[in-house]
Amino acid sequence: MNPGDRFGSYTILSTLGGGGFATVYAAAHAQMGTRHALKVLHAHYAMNPKVVERFRQEARAQFRMRHKHIVQVTDFIEHGGALALVMDLIEGQTLAQVMLERRGPWPLAEVMAVMKPVLDAMAYAHREGIDGSPVVHRDLKPENVLLDFAGDRPFPGVPRVADFGIAKVIGESNVGTATNAKMGTPGYMAPEQFKNAKEVTAAADVWALGVMLWELLAGRLPVDPNDNIAIIKLYEGMVAVPRLVDVLPGVSPTVSAAVDQALRVDVRERFMDATPLARALSSCTRTGVGASTRGNLQQRSPAGRSAEPPKDERSAKLEALDAPGVASRHLALGVPNEAVTAAQIEAWHGVKRAAATWIDNHNATVTDAAHGLVWQVHDCGAELNWREARAYAAQLRLGGAAGWRLPTLFELLALAQSTANVRTLFRNSGAWYWSGSPCRGDGARVWHVSLIHCHYHKYGVDGTGRVRCVRDV
Repeated sequence: MNPGDRFGSYTILSTLGGGGFATVYAAAHAQMGTRHALKVLHAHYAMNPKVVERFRQEARAQFRMRHKHIVQVTDFIEHGGALALVMDLIEGQTLAQVMLERRGPWPLAEVMAVMKPVLDAMAYAHREGIDGSPVVHRDLKPENVLLDFAGDRPFPGVPRVADFGIAKVIGESNVGTATNAKMGTPGYMAPEQFKNAKEVTAAADVWALGVMLWELLAGRLPVDPNDNIAIIKLYEGMVAVPRLVDVLPGVSPTVSAAVDQALRVDVRERFMDATPLARALSSCTRTGVGASTRGNLQQRSPAGRSAEPPKDERSAKLEALDAPGVASRHLALGVPNEAVTAAQIEAWHGVKRAAATWIDNHNATVTDAAHGLVWQVHDCGAELNWREARAYAAQLRLGGAAGWRLPTLFELLALAQSTANVRTLFRNSGAWYWSGSPCRGDGARVWHVSLIHCHYHKYGVDGTGRVRCVRDV
């Protein structure tokens, strides 16, 4: 289309860019005069039902995820058989364009000014997503991060994540994604996504975020996407991603450790989603690392400031745990069947707990002596809704004992954080498990946990999940 052409109620102003599936135009609403971005699906794809449904899925995802660092879709329109998304108009550049102009390595302060908002946006997508169902982007890269400089904002403007065109909503069918399909961009695609994009979790996005952080800090990609042999060796676990501290002497070991963990080939060793990665990086930038200059990224703390979080921050986390609904025990593992908010989960993550110590009772149960809990080794062996799960726990008589119940969300998360214990002590741990913790303010949904990947999300009580019961010693 050309400037002056009409698309529904919109007048085309200019072409902003294009890709394999669509072209993006700047447009103005004919009656309101407001300016928008119009993403128009190419005509030959408008006849492909799978592509059209994926385009609609992109619209739904970006319309229903309301976050200041995610590009907002405001409408989905059809005109003369053509389809388009109406989006926020971002007056700026992509991160990829800025990286061409500002060759790396970048100072850590600049990297975090760009990446912290991106991490916050993806933490929201992974945690809240669409109506509580986590969303995996599956194509995070510098081209899909827009820097909004409207109003002459200084660098980096307002970073926003765009293009959820191949996103996956956890728990929903994956439109047009075949088993073993490869979706994503070489260089930023996680090993498990390269092998089978259909089954990825939020940890695949963590890999892409790790690549972007590594690239900005080091000034190059950790592996050449055009070197097929190097890619295969990496994805098969024959080699590891080079440690950032080995490539960039002087970088804070804390920063390097966080980025290195984001780029673990074994998904079980990676951060489960963007939230713990963001937390790991924020903990080191608070101590002054962000003041580093290019080529000298040594950690510098303000005079007199302890590397430990200030007392008021620790107190705030503990107060959030002790708020009504999570009146915590001294172990900070929560009270059974109490409602939990996302904010309280965030607070819980920041509180240190004793490591579990396990005793095999040789009767299909194990005791976590450190936390005073006895766990069921074998799960229920069936998919139950939440009411059925509670009834199953109430009638359980395992090891000659009664008093079994559904574990709290925090008990399940504490169990999941020790992946070695989950793999060696427990059976059938790859499923999603019911907690006994409803979602605060939403009695129709309960927190659901994957033990292997340490994921959690809100789930309707009429859905199904596995049951692994617990009782107090």
